Amino acid sequence: MMFDAPSGRRRERDDALRVAVLDALDLLDTPVESQFDTIAQLTATMLGCPVALISLITRDRYWIKAAHGTAHCEMRRSDAICNQTIAEPGVLVIEDGSVDTRIGSACFADGSPIAFYAGTAIHGIDAHGVSHAIGTLCVLDRVPRRFSEAHRTMLSGLASLVDALIAARATACQAMAVARENEQQAIELRRKDRIFHQAERMAMIGSWRVAFAGQILEWSDGQYRIHDLEPDGSIEARRAYGFYSPTDQVLMREKLADTLATGTPYALETEIITAKGRRRRLRSTAEIEYRDGRAIAITGVSRDVTDEHAMQQALRHAADTDELTGIGNRAAFNRTIDAAIASARANATPLALVLIDMDGFKAVNDTFGHLAGDTVLCTVGNRLGNPWLRGSFAARIGGDEFAILIDDPQLLADLDLLTTRLRTELQVPVTLDGLTIATAGSVGAVLFADHFATAADFVGATDRALYAAKKQRIGDRRIAGRPVA
Repeated sequence: MMFDAPSGRRRERDDALRVAVLDALDLLDTPVESQFDTIAQLTATMLGCPVALISLITRDRYWIKAAHGTAHCEMRRSDAICNQTIAEPGVLVIEDGSVDTRIGSACFADGSPIAFYAGTAIHGIDAHGVSHAIGTLCVLDRVPRRFSEAHRTMLSGLASLVDALIAARATACQAMAVARENEQQAIELRRKDRIFHQAERMAMIGSWRVAFAGQILEWSDGQYRIHDLEPDGSIEARRAYGFYSPTDQVLMREKLADTLATGTPYALETEIITAKGRRRRLRSTAEIEYRDGRAIAITGVSRDVTDEHAMQQALRHAADTDELTGIGNRAAFNRTIDAAIASARANATPLALVLIDMDGFKAVNDTFGHLAGDTVLCTVGNRLGNPWLRGSFAARIGGDEFAILIDDPQLLADLDLLTTRLRTELQVPVTLDGLTIATAGSVGAVLFADHFATAADFVGATDRALYAAKKQRIGDRRIAGRPVA
């Protein structure tokens, strides 16, 4: 207990120094500055969170300097989660506010609770070169989420970018006060600018701006780099649009028009063909820039997510693919049938579900072993991908059970002919040591109708058709000409 009073006085002294640094920076209660808003927007984009804030904390106030995804506001310092952040080194993470008491009663402006928080301190430098925490860079979400070590590193790096911007801003203010032509201050500004460009290169991002006055399009060096171009200071909007497909051009114009009409920021993913003919995928966000309450420009950030997208596609393919046969798995089937039913209802187009059960498969496994059984399954998978089943979706939904979703009108013109051809395709004899076991597929097929309220109803009707087909085949399976006992 004897140390409590000195420790309390030390905290008060440190906080007073911190507030003095913040006051000297002249950041509080200043108008919107696009550089800070761009970093807030970039932070939300890179970390995949809907809300990002750059905040400043005084002796008793919590004030937002830049915000993405929410309105600017302020509150009492004691009510802000960020008050804890500036007291701790590193990154403060609350992955699930429903079980983490540190979240307290914090909520969004609309009253909804904050379920996820990650923040780290941003700093100002005093006259002696000592760094002080003056606020935070943080991201928020309405749902719990995981926050990896890579995310922590990224947030810390972005906070360093805010530190550099604050330092650059302070340097610029000092330079304007002392002398606009002071070369040393210009060197410092260029150094801070290099830091920003280095961050662009590291994150594979670029930024752009269209000023409403004169409709002048400006690209950052990173934006030129993404498009495989050398920076030349200006680019025509027509040429910029030319990197996108006609479909994506229409989508971008629609998004821009909506943002201009409503003031709502947009986010979308598109593909470009660069000046060197390389295909890249971009994730872009944009919002209106205001000055003195008046819209003066639209600014955006583009990030090259080509590698990330390819990885996601590979993971999605692996998650949706049956490892043995290479066709869809049960999870992919469940998702695809829901989408297919929705499309058939909306467009009044034909749709059929075919269920297949391989008769004789157990005999192959029991007699020749699982490798022979696997060969049968792979053969069936290959045949269900034959060109004549054009546009169909095939999946292995059980051990020796398969499903096909067919929406081709020509194939569905004669369902009996279709199932007959399938039964022929699915005859897979297996021979070993003079013994032959013939496997064949029992096939049940049903056309979708409006009275099927759910996918389960559709599958159930098809399963009953399959069961009826299997009953008709009882006693008709043979091994080397002999009926199966």
